Amino acid sequence: MIKSLLRGDLSAMNADRSALHSVVQRLAARSPLTIEEQDAILNVRHKLEYVARNRNIWRPQLSERHVHVLVSGLTGVFRQARNGIRQITSIHVSGDIIGLEQIVASHLMLGLESLTDTSLLILSLPDLRRLADRYPAIAMAFWQESADLTRIIAERLFTIRSLGAYPRLAHLFCEMAIRSDAVPTRESKSFSFPFAANQHHIADVLALTPVHVNRMLRELRERNVMGLQNRSVTVHNWNVMQDVASFDAAYLRPRWKNAAVDCRSDGNATKLR
Repeated sequence: MIKSLLRGDLSAMNADRSALHSVVQRLAARSPLTIEEQDAILNVRHKLEYVARNRNIWRPQLSERHVHVLVSGLTGVFRQARNGIRQITSIHVSGDIIGLEQIVASHLMLGLESLTDTSLLILSLPDLRRLADRYPAIAMAFWQESADLTRIIAERLFTIRSLGAYPRLAHLFCEMAIRSDAVPTRESKSFSFPFAANQHHIADVLALTPVHVNRMLRELRERNVMGLQNRSVTVHNWNVMQDVASFDAAYLRPRWKNAAVDCRSDGNATKLR
C-alpha cells in the first residue's frame, strides 16, 4: 500500500516537472531565455490538478490568483449573458497557457470551463508578475503568448461574421487539427485526432445552435470531408476541407515544440501551496 502511494506521488512529481519544463520550452520559443531566466520560471510555485468535464475552473468577474497551463484535455473561455446566451471565445488545447492577461488586469470578465476531463498545471500569479517585472525577456514571452491567442480569437470572430455555418465548422476543425499537431508532415490527405468536446460546445464556439451543428457535421460526413465520432475527428481529405473552409493557417504560429531550445532538465520545481 505504501509503495503504491509512493509510486503515485513520484508519478505526480514527474508529471509536474515535465509540464513545467514544457512551459519553459514554449516561452523560450517566443523569446530567447537565458539559463537564469529558465530557472526562474522553473521555480514558480505550482501544482497539478485534475478537473472533470463541464466544470467551471474560473467564474466570470471574479478575481483570480493563478495562471493555468493545460496539460491534457480541452478547455473553453466563455462569456455568458444574463439571458443565458453563452459564447465560447476560445478553445484551449494541450500546452496552452491560459490567463496571462491577469498579469496586467486585476479581474477576469470571462469564465473558463473544462470541455473534457482535463489536467492543469496551476502557476502562482504573484510569482509570474515578479518574473515579468524582473526579466524583460520573460515579459516579452508572456506578451507573445497573449498575442498568439489574440490572433486566434480575431480569426474566429472573422469567420463567424464572414462564413456560413458549413465552412465555419470546417474552419474550426482545420484549426484544431493544426493546434493539436495532427496534420502529417508528409503529404497525406487523411488523418485523425482526438476531439472530445460535444456539439453544444461547438455551437457555443461558432454562434450556432446544436441542431445546426449536427446538420453541418452530417453534411461534412456525407460529402466525405471529415467525420466526428467517438470523441475523435477523422479528416478524409485535408485539401478539400481547407478549401471548404477557405482556410489560411498564417494566423497560427509554428508549434513551439519544434523549436530548438536549451531547456535545463535538472531544474528544481517549487510546489504551490
